[in-house]
Amino acid sequence: MSRPLAFAVFAAALSTTAAAEARSFRVNDVPNGTVFSCETCHGEPEARTFNDFGSSVGPHLEPTGPIQEAHVIWETLCPRDADGDGKTNGEELGDPECAWRIGMANPGGNVTNPGKNPAGSSAECDNGVLDEGEECDGDRLRLDDCLALSFGIGDLACKADCTYDYSDCSKPPPGTVTDDDGGDGTSDGGGCVAGAGEAPGLSALGLAALTVAAAATRSGSRRRKR
Repeated sequence: MSRPLAFAVFAAALSTTAAAEARSFRVNDVPNGTVFSCETCHGEPEARTFNDFGSSVGPHLEPTGPIQEAHVIWETLCPRDADGDGKTNGEELGDPECAWRIGMANPGGNVTNPGKNPAGSSAECDNGVLDEGEECDGDRLRLDDCLALSFGIGDLACKADCTYDYSDCSKPPPGTVTDDDGGDGTSDGGGCVAGAGEAPGLSALGLAALTVAAAATRSGSRRRKR
């Protein structure tokens, strides 16, 4: 492999990694999203799972470009009630009229988490219906493949609690126990905001590309010495 081609592979690796880490911007795609940060869409600060709001975002993403880079369409997500508590997402995040748009100042007043119903989830699991707040129900899934969530290649399945089964994913979320990774698989967990001092890691594709580029550079160096 020539040096220019090796550099091109390296650049593609960095580009792929950047796209995988791009979803941290989504906390600014909804009003007052920074109040709850990762937990606006996820069930825990480490962003391993989705809450009811996060599970409902998929159909309200811009339809063009890679899903990792798609912005939230707030005007269509706002009037929904993701967690089934009787309040719209807009009412919970301080925008009851759904007038806020990306780039505007955050509305004032008290806000509540649109993904956490204090009374529990409104979804009825295992009823054969993909209720709002469920990732899946039986053989019905909101998303079919692991790549759509940046969990590598493979097919998603559904667990008995109506959450995704990542056992077929090549890059499952942290803490996911599978037959081949012993439970230590890693993932960007939805691409939420990294903590202070954290640096995003290279994706598996990025690391492989860097390895190929390095090998090509060494090979070229040996040829010149001859």
